[in-house]
Amino acid sequence: MKNTIAYICSGRSLSSQNPGRKIASIVQCWHKMGYGVNLLCGGDMGAASNTGGNNASKHCNNKWYYNIKMLQPLANSVSESRDIIHDRKIHTVFSEMVKKNHPFVIWERSYRLHCAGLQIARENRIPYVLEWKDHLIPYSRSLFHSKAVEIEKRKIAEADFIVVESEKLRKDLYRDGADINKIIVAYNAVDTTQFKPDEQKRLEIRRRLGIKEDEILVAYLGSYAFYHDAERLVLAAGIIQKRGLKKIKFLMVGQGQEYSKAQLTALENGVLNTTLTMI
Repeated sequence: MKNTIAYICSGRSLSSQNPGRKIASIVQCWHKMGYGVNLLCGGDMGAASNTGGNNASKHCNNKWYYNIKMLQPLANSVSESRDIIHDRKIHTVFSEMVKKNHPFVIWERSYRLHCAGLQIARENRIPYVLEWKDHLIPYSRSLFHSKAVEIEKRKIAEADFIVVESEKLRKDLYRDGADINKIIVAYNAVDTTQFKPDEQKRLEIRRRLGIKEDEILVAYLGSYAFYHDAERLVLAAGIIQKRGLKKIKFLMVGQGQEYSKAQLTALENGVLNTTLTMI
């Protein structure tokens, strides 16, 4: 159909009944714009494992064997094999969905060793958009590592457009050889029509943190993902402190992959608990 988007989120742990805040918000935005959305989530195939896809890139696996170094190549290989089998299932189901609904574009959220979206887009001559989150293969030893890298490169090279969440990701892809003209940055942002700050709570938090009302507060709230480049905010705090601009304070809230790196940089620059507060 001319106004239908086929959105494939093939991670094995994702369910269309509970796709997560970001995926649900994207679908909601498309609906508000008048588009129909055919959503297919990988978890709908009956795969409840949480060891593949983007989780692999963050080493968020809670299985005990991921904590034993000598077993990691085996664990990665088993997880990869599940991804490959799962992608075949996705291809069968998604192919039928596309034939039935005739979407004008196929939009795929990138996951490791999944390429059903691209394959079906090419088979049906439908434009393909890759929603790229980050590098999905941070490890080097596994049976299917080279295949995973090859698929990732193919999706990036053949996608008609690539959507990323930050300028840093756009530059990373360009540095890796992607056509920068087809990379679109869609920033995560606050919907100002729904954001209603509590004035009393704001004053209370400032008081508790020792931030005066006449001081400018620069704040970060996030998961310290590598593409957030949180360390750059720490470096900015260092520059502000060196210039003697005491009316500007920095606040960083959260935990995640690069928290320790940002904290170390803050200590090295002498800004922690002076110009910068991390909680």
